[in-house]
Amino acid sequence: MRLIVAGSILFLCGLVWNKSKIIFFLQITWMWLVMGWNSGGIDYSGNMYIFLHTGGLSKGFIKGGWLSSILAAFFNKNATGFREYNIFIVGISALVLAFVILQESRKPCLVMNCFFLYPFLDSIMQKRFFPGMVFVILGFYFLQRNKRLLYAICIIIALGFHFSFIIYFGLILLQTKKEIGDRIVFLSLLFEIIFLEYGNQILGLFFSKSKLNRYLFKRQYSSNLIGIIYLISLLLYIIIFFLLSHSIVEDQEDRKKIIFVNNLNKISVILLPLCLYESVFLRYYRPVMFYEYIVISNIIFERNEYGFGTIILDKKRIITGAFFMYLVIVNIGIYSSASVGIGSIFRTMLDNAFFR
Repeated sequence: MRLIVAGSILFLCGLVWNKSKIIFFLQITWMWLVMGWNSGGIDYSGNMYIFLHTGGLSKGFIKGGWLSSILAAFFNKNATGFREYNIFIVGISALVLAFVILQESRKPCLVMNCFFLYPFLDSIMQKRFFPGMVFVILGFYFLQRNKRLLYAICIIIALGFHFSFIIYFGLILLQTKKEIGDRIVFLSLLFEIIFLEYGNQILGLFFSKSKLNRYLFKRQYSSNLIGIIYLISLLLYIIIFFLLSHSIVEDQEDRKKIIFVNNLNKISVILLPLCLYESVFLRYYRPVMFYEYIVISNIIFERNEYGFGTIILDKKRIITGAFFMYLVIVNIGIYSSASVGIGSIFRTMLDNAFFR
């Protein structure tokens, strides 16, 4: 109960004093305590097993997760447990996340509030995906400034936690000419559709067919309608964010961020066919969503002459904010539609050694 009360107070304070560095520091600290001291939940035993049975560079590097393997070996060698390892990893991730938010957002508390709404609960469970996602977000910070080498380094670090982040290497081409970029996206999407239909036999020569069927070639939903709903939800957000964002911003720095996010959204259409097979692919959109949180929080909220946070009642801003909330509701619906149910996911947050 103390955990929920503290989080609720920080969330409300973040809405009112959205530029406060003190509130933001407390939010980051609360996130670290909740995620770092997490001591149970759906995937906890599986992640602990990986921690206890991996270590060393060669094995981890081949399979991805090379950095987590090295760190696991270090913590095991020094007789520290999985909890200490997780506290350390989440602490580093929190610092990286705080750096990006403070550099990119005028209202850091609002960005954290958005993260708490989604995908905070999922991130508690995903001990390897979360730190990798944070380094992809840091990579976006550098890629936006056309620092491709630093972006590539960030993706290599993300690969140190989860092999699936290899897909972000393709974004190095993001700053290419518009015509070339459009062709790359179109050809990638066409290849993906053909590959999903005929690629099982080819990949079966290199990967486990059970995993291929689990994530790619066999639909995991109880009804095909669920996959279609996920696809339409993501597609609608990409389209409407593109249509609205360009027409409501005068600030040049905000406009640059919007152009960057819209380019990311354009590339994200490659994820659409995958949504028909498995909702797990939606998580690869989260780093993009994080930058959308920054953009939307910057353009929705302003300060009045008394210094209090107010909402500008501009029609387009209201529509943008409403659709942003629609995206959050859709993604909370993903929690609810999960096989374990939203109750089990929420209980994962409450299973915490620090707040006992």
